[in-house]
Amino acid sequence: MPTPAPKALIDRAVALAEQWQHRANQLLTRAEKKRQQQMLRLLTHPGDNVTDAQYQEVKKLGAFVEVNADFYQEGDKPEEKIAFAVKQIKRLGAESIVMGSDCGQLNNPLPADCLALAARALRTRGVTERPLDMMLKENPARLLGLPPMASRSTGSR
Repeated sequence: MPTPAPKALIDRAVALAEQWQHRANQLLTRAEKKRQQQMLRLLTHPGDNVTDAQYQEVKKLGAFVEVNADFYQEGDKPEEKIAFAVKQIKRLGAESIVMGSDCGQLNNPLPADCLALAARALRTRGVTERPLDMMLKENPARLLGLPPMASRSTGSR
């Protein structure tokens, strides 16, 4: 078989490279579409003015709703904030909630302390461990794309 002319080799190499580039673009486009479909969303700081219909739409999108644990910030009324959090948990279900601290500012509890205080306050108002685990551990992990707790390594850190 005769050796092709250099121009023919170059043309074949360019054609092959273009085919691979086209295929790579197709794969990337599919991967991007899949990633966008799997992307979870978070509605932050919803007020009392969000309707049940709007919340249902948020849930249909697979989004989480943030409930803040900032019950004990300076100058706030903790009982009102706790009551609102309990209302949201009953309204949406823990499977749709991510609890954020919204704390750590000067004269306010540190974020970890804020979450612990919120969990204690919610327990005294009837929220059990399973919903707390969902809102404080499982849902945030899902939002960040981390594996479920059961499948994480249990080795020492």
